[in-house]
Amino acid sequence: MSIGHNPAVTPKQLKRIRGLMKMPQAQLAATLGVQQETVARWEVGSRGIPEPTARLIVCSCPRGGGAF
Repeated sequence: MSIGHNPAVTPKQLKRIRGLMKMPQAQLAATLGVQQETVARWEVGSRGIPEPTARLIVCSCPRGGGAF
């Protein structure tokens, strides 16, 4: 079983959400249990965001994901 990626969360949206959360890449990475390089790759679009992670990010957004 493979984990899908969520194309609904774009790199630009991820950057905006992270900005709303006032988190540097390293802090978001630590919160999600990934490397800072992984967050950087998600933000430039060179790596897809796994669907469960994207959902967690959206749910954690201060505005409930409606901000983007």
